[in-house]
Amino acid sequence: MKVGDLVARTYGEGQRPTAIIVDEHPSNQTNADRVYPIVSLIWTGRTRVVQFGSEHLEVISESR
Repeated sequence: MKVGDLVARTYGEGQRPTAIIVDEHPSNQTNADRVYPIVSLIWTGRTRVVQFGSEHLEVISESR
């Protein structure tokens, strides 16, 4: 997962909003001994940059 990737949220009842990653931040957040960075992203149809845990995102289109 890197800057420019198109991602979808992996939880929510039938809702899988998409976003574009605009920045990545180091994190100490772990899940099953795996470190997940916090990313800054812009949700499709929104204008504000927000921070979000990458463990809840799935890459659906990778940037080159």
